[in-house]
Amino acid sequence: MPSIWGTSLEEHRALVLERLLDAFADLVRERGVEGTTLAAVAERAGLARSAVYNHVRDKHDLVLAHTERGLKKAAEQLHASHDTSQTADRRLDHFVRTAFHSWIAEPGASADLVSQLDEAQRIRLFSHLAPMTRMLRGIVEDGIVEGTFRGAPPDHLAGFVSATLEGYRRSLSDDTDADADELADVVVSLLLDGLSGPS
Repeated sequence: MPSIWGTSLEEHRALVLERLLDAFADLVRERGVEGTTLAAVAERAGLARSAVYNHVRDKHDLVLAHTERGLKKAAEQLHASHDTSQTADRRLDHFVRTAFHSWIAEPGASADLVSQLDEAQRIRLFSHLAPMTRMLRGIVEDGIVEGTFRGAPPDHLAGFVSATLEGYRRSLSDDTDADADELADVVVSLLLDGLSGPS
């Protein structure tokens, strides 16, 4: 292994962190979050255990970095393909499908990672959720304006959607044979029924 990966120290640190996160993701698939140790991550990444501490403080910090990476990927996918010219119900369908696909692809999505973080780390994590939360609220607000969704407070409707999706998160990421699109067909239909019913 070269002592420096990339052409600069900054690039080296980014590449090593990616390698650590890839190793963590692989081990979470095999052993779960609780069964994954920093020593195992270092070994899988081909690094000395002491080198891990140059990039993360502890396992909680590694869990946070792993979760942030997954959220960033999901947010990028949503924003890259979000078409505001579409009707609110079509945009909601896309939002749900993207979330389901990302949970299947992301090991550890079924785990309650938030419970393993301290307060400062939780605040940092929730800041990464904010763009997706704003997007969902925007979809709901547009649906109300269009008359597609009931005229209830947008925060209540967005909360209803978020709670419903959260209910599917664990079971979906635990089921390796799950069909994200097939499940999305059912869930979106249920959500639209709830969002468009009488106020």
